[in-house]
This record gives sequence, structure tokens and C-alpha cells, in this order.
Amino acid sequence: MSRGSVVGVHDPPMGWSAYGQSMACPMLDPAVVALHPTAPAAELAAQLANRLLGCGADCERSRPSGSLAFLLTQLVHQPAHDGDTRAGVSMRVLRRDCLLGGRGLFGGGHVATAAASRDEEAEVALEQRAGVDAAAMGPGPNDILRSALFSEAREAVLERGCRAQPRDEGSAAPRPLNDILQPGDAFPKPSACAADENMRALCELLKEAAIGREVLAAVSNKNIFAMLGTFLVGCARANISNAVVVALDDATAQFARGKGAHTYVRKLVARGGSTDNHATSGLKFKVLMDFLSVGCSVLLSDVDVIWLTDPFLGSLYRDSDVEGMSDGWDELTAYGHHHGSGAYRVHARNSGMFFLQSTVQGLAMVTRLARRMETEGVWDQSAWNQEQFHPSLGAMTAVGVSARVMNYLCFENSKLYFRFLRHDAQLRQGFRPVSMHVNYHPEKQPRMRDLYNYYVLGSEGSPQDLTGIWKWNGGEGSALNTECRAINTKATPDASNAIVKRLLGPAGAGSKLDWGGCAHCVELAPDGALKTPWGSGRWGATSTIHFPDVAFAAFFNTVHLLRIAPNGSFVSTRCSDGEGLRGALVSAT
Repeated sequence: MSRGSVVGVHDPPMGWSAYGQSMACPMLDPAVVALHPTAPAAELAAQLANRLLGCGADCERSRPSGSLAFLLTQLVHQPAHDGDTRAGVSMRVLRRDCLLGGRGLFGGGHVATAAASRDEEAEVALEQRAGVDAAAMGPGPNDILRSALFSEAREAVLERGCRAQPRDEGSAAPRPLNDILQPGDAFPKPSACAADENMRALCELLKEAAIGREVLAAVSNKNIFAMLGTFLVGCARANISNAVVVALDDATAQFARGKGAHTYVRKLVARGGSTDNHATSGLKFKVLMDFLSVGCSVLLSDVDVIWLTDPFLGSLYRDSDVEGMSDGWDELTAYGHHHGSGAYRVHARNSGMFFLQSTVQGLAMVTRLARRMETEGVWDQSAWNQEQFHPSLGAMTAVGVSARVMNYLCFENSKLYFRFLRHDAQLRQGFRPVSMHVNYHPEKQPRMRDLYNYYVLGSEGSPQDLTGIWKWNGGEGSALNTECRAINTKATPDASNAIVKRLLGPAGAGSKLDWGGCAHCVELAPDGALKTPWGSGRWGATSTIHFPDVAFAAFFNTVHLLRIAPNGSFVSTRCSDGEGLRGALVSAT
């Protein structure tokens, strides 16, 4: 693990997205440190001194070397977040067989440091300082961190919303960015615009769409029009006028233009020719090369994101090459923690939402990533994190981007929201995030719609009726569907049950139902058999926690719950997603 590694984590309650990723970065030992005479190295040294001199009683919990090792590792590996800035040092791992008798040396770039043997006593103390309780960590290295520590970020966003925070006292001055265009240069960059027809088209678009040389861009193809439509509605309601759709095909371009969106057509094909989400996701890096090379910074967004406010108006820091959304769900997982096993762990930054500045380092990173997507069978999110976290080693040279993690409550993922935040009344009702990314759940479009209905239209739904934002489990699936799985759909209807009697009719021979706009489409037989134009199934009477004393109709791999009124009309609720339709009992067989 000399460069660090991608470590999978497992969270079974999440279902479809039980697997997650974190970056494990080796702990650095300060026994030998070589600081090169650069401004970032000087900032790092000053920050170490400030932290150690100001840590007081915290330092007494561990040996001095342990305190310094923890701080050094944190300040090198942990990205900036909120007002806690970083010097932006780069690092090289030197050959461990050349120095210190094989103990291993981390170094090069702006800072180098040697790794010594583990100090168990110091590790325990440092774990306490990091706020990681033993109960929050599973016995295995891949167990999910069962933490839920929101206090610091919660207090901050309730007080100041999602406005960028001023730099904390004692934090490092961020490394100056190496911008591709200087303030007085022509935009878009004329020489890059002249490269080919695609670049000329992009530059003409950016002259109209970009604001302050920045755009919000979403890459899409024709497979996801429903989500793209919801995404564009969210952008429009949030008054994000510099949003651009990068269309991978003509059908998407036509759809986006029909919605009034700025549209850049870039016909790219993923490695192997696949058009699924993961395959096309890797194409974003080639698209980003176009934007960055002409001097345009990009807030890249997947289309399963609901934008609730304009992120360009005060929520971005613009002090790092890249600001990325985290897959973490609290302060430890989003911002990093000492994992107690000789490694510093940070949950993956999502490759579906990040702000990439038009800098030399940013362009170098997406150029390398585009090449990797073309030549390697690697998940784009794994590669995205590797290129940001991995230091240089031998012939492998890191591009050296400076990085920042977006506030996890302001740029939210759907695990954080559905598992935790919606149950916090003060955060749910008194705080409006910048965006909601439905990355953790397979029911993307319906969850996006319910989030939009709540935050934009004010329709929360009801936890008692399992509607709106309360329709869904914290993990995969709807809460109602979880209840419906307990229904025995194979049983013969109980003829003594009042609901069954009504549906069988006076003669007990069965009945027919109008189903939505389809007259007499559902036939119910006394033995529980059901016939529809969409396939056969089963029916009967049942009760669930939220739907007592109802009929059920199970067909086409879906269970529907029917609340029947005295006049024979009914409302059917689909267990899988809570969608409803109206119908009526129209005849007895």
C-alpha cells in the first residue's frame, strides 16, 4: 500500500448500493522529513507548527511522534473542506530498499517522510483524537464505518447556509492555481478553439453560455431522457443560466434543445461500444478536456442530480484545482479519519459531481483519465480517486492537483438524505442544500421527483401514508414494498373475509374490475387466480402496517394494494414505488 489503495466497504442495508469505496492512504511517519524549498512546503511546516503548538491536552494523549504523525498524514492526505484549507503539497514515495534499511521512505515533490514501525499505543490515542469510537468500526478492514457524526457541519449550515466559509485561523494559504488563461487573456482560448470543428462549435456555445468562464455541464445520451428532463427543470427553477448539456447523440441534442438548454454535441463512443451508464460516464473526461483547454472551468454533474440553488453564487471556494462531492455521509466518512490500521481513510469522492478549474494540473488529470478510460477496464470513479490521492512512485508521476471536498450537507448524496437527514426535522425544514445527488439508489427518477416536489413545490408527503419523501427506504426500494413482501400471494382467498365476499359478488363466482382507463380488464376468480391483459396473477385480502384491511392484486411481478370505497370505486397503490391509479368494481361474474 505504498501509494495507497482503493478499499471496498460493505453496507448491507443499502441493498443495490451496499458496495462502496474508500481510499486507504498509508500513515506517514515524521522520523525523516525532507521539505523542498517551495511555498506549499513552507505552508505545510507552518501549519504543522501551529497545530502542534495549539493542540494542548490533545497532544498529551499520545507520544509526540504519534501526534506529529497523525497531523502530518492528515495535512498531506486529507483534502481541504469548509474553512480548513490545505497547502496543496505534492508527494513522492521513494524506494523503501534505498533508505532506512528497508523501513520505507515517503517523499519527493514538496514533502518527503519516512515510515517507521506501527506504534500501537499512539494509534489508539490518535483514534480517540479523531473521534472514531470502537463501536463505529467493524472487526474487518472492509467493514462499513458505522458513524453518524453531523454536529460540526450541522451547526454550520443551520447558521450560515451553504455560503463558503472564511479560512480557519491557522490553516494554510492554498497553493496558487496554475490557470490556463490569465484574467486579461481572450476567452475562449483562440488557439484551442481553432483545433477542429468540435472545438469551434464549443467555443461559439461558451461565448453565449459561460458566466465568468464557468459552466455547469451534464453529459447525457438518449437512454436517460426522463432523468435529463427532471435535471433541466431543476436547473431552470434554480436559475442556473450557464447549464450546458453535452449530447452524445443527435436524439439527446434535439431533446435538450427542445427544453431550451445550451447544447454541445460531442459524439463519443465508450470502450467496447457500450451505452450503459457506467460506460458512458467514463466519456466525461474527454469532454472535460475540451472545456478546460479553452479556459472554461466546469461544474460537472450527472443527470441524477436535483439542483436547488445556483452553486456559482457563493457556494464554491475556487481555491483548489478540484472541488468534489463526497460519497461519505458524515464528518468522518466525508472528510477522512484514522482507521486504526496504519492507514488514513477517506470515502470516495463521487465522479458524478465535481467542480474542475481550468488549470494546467486539472487538464493534465482529465487527459490522463481519458486515456485510462480508453485503454483500461477500470471504473471511472476508482480512477478518479486514484489520480487525486496517489502520490508519485518511481516512473509513475502524480499530476499534483490540489483538492477540496464539498460540504457533504450542502452537496448531498442520497444515502445521507434518505438514511439520516430527512429524520432530522430542523435540517429537513430549516435548511436547503445546494444539490441532491440520487447516486445511492436505483429508483433514481421517482426519488428525484419526490425530492423536487418537496424542496421546490413544498409537497412533503406523509410518513403515515408512505407518500412523498417518506415513500422510500433508507436503502434500496420503497418502504411499502418492504411491507408487501410479507404478503402471501399464493394463498386461496378466505371466503369469510368481508373484502373477499364483496369482490366475489353475491353468487361467490368472482368479478371484474375497471383498471385505470382499461374497462373490465381485471378478472378475479374464487380460487385467487387473476387475469389481466398484462399477464396472469393472484388476488386476495391482506393487511400491512400502513394499509390495513385492503385487497391485493399481484401481477407482472408487482403487488398492488386496493382501498375499496362503499360505492365500489377503489384507489390502487403500487407497492414498488407508491404510484396510484383509480378503478372500480364493475360486475360480478
